[in-house]
Amino acid sequence: MFSKVDVNGEMTHPVFDYLTGELRSTFGRKVKWNFTKFLVDRNGKPVKRFSPTTKPEQLAGRLAEGDLKVDDLIRLKETLESMIRSLSK
Repeated sequence: MFSKVDVNGEMTHPVFDYLTGELRSTFGRKVKWNFTKFLVDRNGKPVKRFSPTTKPEQLAGRLAEGDLKVDDLIRLKETLESMIRSLSK
């Protein structure tokens, strides 16, 4: 995503609506802060939600464990961009 979107409330972007619906936190579906992270597997299924205080470096171990590979991240990015384009029309 390369533009500002709503992650909570009535105007929540569909991607965040999906992610927060699948992976709730102690705040329910709400995203506490804009650095909340979601790990999605190669099939687009949300696997884990990380708090804003989790550093990106800490996610590297999850990538190494095989949850997600770099090629999967690239495909996911392309898929999300395509979804955003189709929703913007």
